[in-house]
Amino acid sequence: MNPTTLYDGLTPVQADGLACVVCHRDFIAAPHPARPVGFSFETGSQVFACDGGCHALVTRTTPEGGSR
Repeated sequence: MNPTTLYDGLTPVQADGLACVVCHRDFIAAPHPARPVGFSFETGSQVFACDGGCHALVTRTTPEGGSR
């Protein structure tokens, strides 16, 4: 994860860090392990992705070895 990654166009719950930026899982209604992936462009809050598949989607690297 690049700590300077900014996410734009998130729902209010995602932008507050309370839901996954990929699958929209609400971490309050359905607790699940999550990992930080960056910050909301709108709120500046740290945002998260579900640990596992969602986190892998936003942190995978390109074949050249750079971040996507």
